[in-house]
Amino acid sequence: MMQTSAVANIRIFLKSKNKSEYRFHKDTGLSKGYLSRVTSMTDISLRMVHAAYPTLNMHWVVTGEGPMEFI
Repeated sequence: MMQTSAVANIRIFLKSKNKSEYRFHKDTGLSKGYLSRVTSMTDISLRMVHAAYPTLNMHWVVTGEGPMEFI
């Protein structure tokens, strides 16, 4: 299985939810353009994403394995 980056997986999640990166930045509190500037995400950033999207499977975000969301 091809492993993808957390940033790429976040973009896949946003597309599946029809959410813009602007909405992502508003929801998470991460700075505007964050996803365009980073190649990997810090633990703090991942915690902010999880707080904004609690059903998002963070193991999937980091590894690409398992379901994207817990329902």
